[in-house]
Amino acid sequence: MVQLSPKALRFAEFAAEEAADRHALAHDELRMWENWRANRDFEPHRPGPQHIPKDAAAMFLHAIDRVISLEIDGKRPISFIEDGNDLELLKAIKDSLALDLRLDKGAPFPPRR
Repeated sequence: MVQLSPKALRFAEFAAEEAADRHALAHDELRMWENWRANRDFEPHRPGPQHIPKDAAAMFLHAIDRVISLEIDGKRPISFIEDGNDLELLKAIKDSLALDLRLDKGAPFPPRR
């Protein structure tokens, strides 16, 4: 399981929706997204972290990566990104998911930059 704040999860869901709308998810990721939307146990007003299964977290990670790439390319603006702060938040969520998934596999910490 991976944990995200309610706001981070909301942004991850926005990214997955955007990636799905742009056909930027692989078939299995699209199925995962549709399953997540149908069965999620998300309480936006519940304080504290939301627990996300690893496979859903991996799908969110890929969706966020695709959305960041699309936004940086600037071909078509991303609907939920209003300013640079939103893009930076999305990048931070991506980094957090990547680290959590790496640690969950028992991989070592990435080297410091």
